Amino acid sequence: MLPHRLSRNGPAICVGDINGDGLDDFFAGGAKDQSGAVYLQNAEGKFNMHANPALERDKNYEDVGAVFFDADGDKDLDLYVVSGGTEEPANYSYYNNRLYLNNGKGDFTKSELPPIGISGMCVRAFDFDGDGDQDIFVGGRVIPNYYPYPSNSFILQNNQGKFKDVSAEVAPALSKLGLVTDALVTDINKDNKPDLIVVGEWMPVTFLVQRDGKFVKDTTTYTVDAPNIGWWNRITEADLNGDGEKDLILGNLGLNYKYHASPEKPFEVFAGDFDGNSTYDVFLAKHLKDKMVPIRGRQCSSEQLPDIVERFPTYRAFAESDITKILGDNITKAINLKANNFASEFLIRKGNSFHAVEMPAEAQFGPVKGIVCTDFDQDGKDDILVAGNWFASEYETPVADNSIGLLMKGDGKGNFESQNVNHSGVFLTQDIRDLQLIHIGKEGRKAVLVAINNGPLKLLKLQ
Repeated sequence: MLPHRLSRNGPAICVGDINGDGLDDFFAGGAKDQSGAVYLQNAEGKFNMHANPALERDKNYEDVGAVFFDADGDKDLDLYVVSGGTEEPANYSYYNNRLYLNNGKGDFTKSELPPIGISGMCVRAFDFDGDGDQDIFVGGRVIPNYYPYPSNSFILQNNQGKFKDVSAEVAPALSKLGLVTDALVTDINKDNKPDLIVVGEWMPVTFLVQRDGKFVKDTTTYTVDAPNIGWWNRITEADLNGDGEKDLILGNLGLNYKYHASPEKPFEVFAGDFDGNSTYDVFLAKHLKDKMVPIRGRQCSSEQLPDIVERFPTYRAFAESDITKILGDNITKAINLKANNFASEFLIRKGNSFHAVEMPAEAQFGPVKGIVCTDFDQDGKDDILVAGNWFASEYETPVADNSIGLLMKGDGKGNFESQNVNHSGVFLTQDIRDLQLIHIGKEGRKAVLVAINNGPLKLLKLQ
């Protein structure tokens, strides 16, 4: 009854110079029972896998998020990897995140971390306490077997290379924050202290502002002028219109999917123990004319709640009932989440408010899972590359495979023109999970590293 598999959120990729030769290298995460790998770039712009026994020993984890950062203050890049998936029960050691310390040559050894044991998705390194070292934000993606119950997210404080979970003290708002997919570190209130903007599935764009040493969820100061509870996948920022303010770029489910959402007719989910057998039941629902009905039909619904066959002996009886009648009195005890916008968008900042502008239609053909914003054509104006798709939907819903990726040329004034594949060369039909900007050779030519679920990595080079 889940809308999609939650065990196919990888692979993670991240980019950085890990051996100090001035060239970009990268890490690519592995699926369960597949080792993650580090690739070093040589002077010819080629990438070679660099053996790392520490990564190979941890191949049983699912690598869904990663970041290079200096954890121990020795001026080289260490590696933090987020464990995800749903193969094991919640709060199991399988979901412990991992920190690998670099010897400066790209050789990593595993270090200790607090055993937070969440099934995560994203990680960001930033100095939240101003002490000169990099701390960590980890976004909780899902509680296995309890979708869509909101997961906890965490802040780990770095004290001279040793990390401590300080979430309860400095960010109580991270408790049950939601099904987090991505986060942006930014100084939204311009006080020279980092803040967080967090997005996720069934979540609004969430502003966590640092005040008096604590991160506070701000729902009043910073506003979006359009519905913004979505199935967000990615967030990044750039000054899109040249006014000196950082705008937001948000990847969502898109407008070419079986599911649709609006403020008048939100897409909803109900979850709880509806039949009293101590198991968690999940029902997606939509508004049809004047009533709300389940997405799945009598056959699938009765496999989850067997008494449906007795209570609705015919398909017509089931079809003529609404979600409240089908789920019964226990619906009042269920968790109920709503999404009211599935469009991928630009949020243009004007003071403390953000004006929502939908991405061009071609960007809505599929989910946006990766975003790179940079000046690709060297005209001094930022362009945007997006890609996505989603092959892990439940079996009654066709896979989202209509996106081929999209390059949008910017004019520096907030307008973006879609480039066709013959002009852009972008043809990414696979199950894309992420895009990362990477530089090739000593001259630093721009390229894009593409992470693909159940497929080989791709590298897009600018001609």
